[in-house]
Amino acid sequence: MKSIKKNLQRLRSIISNELIYIGSDILIKAIAFISLPFFLNIMTTEDYGEFSLYLTYASIFGIFFGLNVSSAIVRYYVEKADSKKYLATAVWIVSIGGAVFSGLILSSHYLLGFFTMESKILVVILISTAFNCLAEVGREVIRSEKNALLYGASSVTNSVLSTALGLVLIYTMKNDLAFWRLISICISSMIIGGVLTLRLLYKDGVKGNLETAKYLLSYSIPLIPYTLSTTILAQVSKLFLVKVSLSDVGIYSFASNLAMIIYIISIALNRSLQPHLFEALRDNKDYKKQLQRNMGIFYFFYISFILGTDILIWIFGNEAYLGAAEIIPILTLGYGYCFVYSIFSNFIYYAKKNIVISL
Repeated sequence: MKSIKKNLQRLRSIISNELIYIGSDILIKAIAFISLPFFLNIMTTEDYGEFSLYLTYASIFGIFFGLNVSSAIVRYYVEKADSKKYLATAVWIVSIGGAVFSGLILSSHYLLGFFTMESKILVVILISTAFNCLAEVGREVIRSEKNALLYGASSVTNSVLSTALGLVLIYTMKNDLAFWRLISICISSMIIGGVLTLRLLYKDGVKGNLETAKYLLSYSIPLIPYTLSTTILAQVSKLFLVKVSLSDVGIYSFASNLAMIIYIISIALNRSLQPHLFEALRDNKDYKKQLQRNMGIFYFFYISFILGTDILIWIFGNEAYLGAAEIIPILTLGYGYCFVYSIFSNFIYYAKKNIVISL
């Protein structure tokens, strides 16, 4: 009887974690969608396209700032369950890597004119990227602790801060609206990244550890080609479209944001699954029921989204964005396959065959 009761309590905990991850990620996207008409009321398709382009550079830079180190934290945390963690090592890797990479980027910009954007924009992108990487490390530590509530709260707070400040700046400033929207992203990243870093250092200390660094980097560096390729797949269309017009970038970005709902649900389910799956594999326990439950939850949302796409465009867009209707179904189909792939890839992650993942 005690065993049954214990299993029921564990099942409730797992389900509640899944719902928190999904709920917080959907809430973040809901905040973005609810605020989107207010942004688009002031920002032209060109402004929105320019802002999306800034985010594209930030997402690419972020891979190299911390050498993808956040991807190694859950696996490290599970394997070193009974050891001193030295998680501050990840903070040092991001800090040093960010400083070196920022120096290279700024040097190439000033000496070779590598980027067409203004220097102040590039500096803000680099600062935002650095603190976002620190926030990612902090959130991965929280996820390793299975503290879904704190993870969701930190993510939602970041979204609320960024959106609220963004609306204030967009409606206050008259020019350079894409830049001021970027400023709001930067400030919220600095606040959340700073707080989560202080939390990590307070709990784990400020000392780094060479062996921990070797472990994290041996896991994360082989994944850089994979992470870079997925980022390029998601963002490269914007880099090509900008050669045509910033307006096309804006329309494509709007379509991507809507279709991203499915991707977010996929990622949320994987976040809740991964620590439990790694522990089940470590302890040779059954994991199939949770996998089946995750698949059921995902495809319920997947089918519902496909049926409601036109309604979403009507609610969150305007006539300038009707072209998104041709793009969204293709992206949605891709994200459906992405979910199936994410399930399979977890087993390769656990086996630390990350070169296979990249290939």
